[in-house]
Amino acid sequence: MTSDGSSRRKVRRASVRCAPFRLTPCYLSSPSQGIATSAWVYNISAVGAGILGSPWIAPDTILTVELINAGHTYALSVEMQVTRIEAAKTGNHYLGGQFTRRLSYEELLPFLI
Repeated sequence: MTSDGSSRRKVRRASVRCAPFRLTPCYLSSPSQGIATSAWVYNISAVGAGILGSPWIAPDTILTVELINAGHTYALSVEMQVTRIEAAKTGNHYLGGQFTRRLSYEELLPFLI
């Protein structure tokens, strides 16, 4: 129940996240934290992403995420603040985060088609 007594679920995201149409690789880096690893984009929106396959990264860490579309014809580098991390059954981690800036429609589109 919400605070007003309704049973509607509270919306926790400012923007709807979409699963990429095809496997979408990414590269996570934070030289000051010793982070440099490949992973997969699980979902993405104009304001953030869910990434699967990352090592454990502390919440609030700022990463540079290089997103690469499935066709390897477009890449975008954007900073992202880690907001949550959970262990995945694969032994890796699911990482959720918010971009430090909003992506435009043109920047987001290559990852969704």
